[in-house]
Amino acid sequence: MTNRVMRLNNNPNARGFIVSVLEEISRDDALGYIKFKTIASAPAGTRKAADRKYDELRATYITNR
Repeated sequence: MTNRVMRLNNNPNARGFIVSVLEEISRDDALGYIKFKTIASAPAGTRKAADRKYDELRATYITNR
């Protein structure tokens, strides 16, 4: 199973938020670097809308362990 991470960031260009799902593509244990790529993202205008998008993307891309 791949390692996936959810992020909720401010979007300074549109005065809102960006919700994104990142997937691990490589890891360098000697230096502690982890590289991610964005597999899905969605913009939202308000925090409430961002929370809804977060839940939708989480249900689609993140599986429960």
